[in-house]
Amino acid sequence: MLKNYLKTAWRNLLRNRIFSGINIIGLAIGLACSLMLTLYVKDELSYDRYHANGDRIYRLSRTFLANDGTVSLRLAHVAPPFGPLVRNDFPEVEQVVRMLETGALIRFGDHLLEENNVFAAEQNPFKVFNFKILQGNPDKALESPFSIMFSKPMAEKYFGKENPIGKTVRMDNQLDYTVTGVFEPLPAQSSFHPNFLVAFSTLNDPRVYGAEGLRGNWANNSFSTFLLLPPQYDPQKLVKAFPAFQNEHIDPNASKSSVLNLMKLTDIHLHSHLDSEIEPNGDIQYVYFFSVIGILILAIACINYVNLVT
Repeated sequence: MLKNYLKTAWRNLLRNRIFSGINIIGLAIGLACSLMLTLYVKDELSYDRYHANGDRIYRLSRTFLANDGTVSLRLAHVAPPFGPLVRNDFPEVEQVVRMLETGALIRFGDHLLEENNVFAAEQNPFKVFNFKILQGNPDKALESPFSIMFSKPMAEKYFGKENPIGKTVRMDNQLDYTVTGVFEPLPAQSSFHPNFLVAFSTLNDPRVYGAEGLRGNWANNSFSTFLLLPPQYDPQKLVKAFPAFQNEHIDPNASKSSVLNLMKLTDIHLHSHLDSEIEPNGDIQYVYFFSVIGILILAIACINYVNLVT
């Protein structure tokens, strides 16, 4: 029976070549366009969802207010003292990770290259984010000052097939760093893509940043700060406690000029439009727009096909 159906369909196609070709090509183009838009939407919605704890990771942000109460600046980064103070004052927060993005000149042998996406990261990023460690001990790799981890492509660029662990590189022609690990690059669907991870304790050195600046510099809002909250924990509890938290640690007049907020990591790519971001983000409005366009194209293609066949 099926064989007869196929024969009949084939004969009809041959009998009406032009009509059948137009009909099939129109439907194929509609399906292809809808499929491409679906892949785009799926990719945008997948950002940062590869992290096992993605639904519990929140980024701390800071909004500055003018004298009349209007928003003057919205920052995705905060001052360095906030991280340790949040960890100390809110014991329910499981982990706090601070990161500082910068660039650097890195020298190894005959290689002297200017690199971006160099992140000073605290010792515990691997307890919060899903990094695949290829070499080195994740619990110790960022423990000692002047330790550095390379992404796999960067390790291959500088060291080729040699084992990079224990080798020394010089940054900015000033300080030497010891390679303590190699990690797999984060997926494309990530809000940040470090090529290098430097031990955060390195910043305590006065030649780099200085311990006093980390403890008391409230004006340098350039540190990405992420919190790992307990399962089923309501982040609004922290947000409501932040005003009193700021009043306790900052001058009351200064604390009134800024507001602390939290945003879930998986919402950053599509919903965060702050004045400072680690990387450019997408926009949920485009996702909605292209979703509607994809549905309309598919509907039109199907209706045209049915009309032509009828």
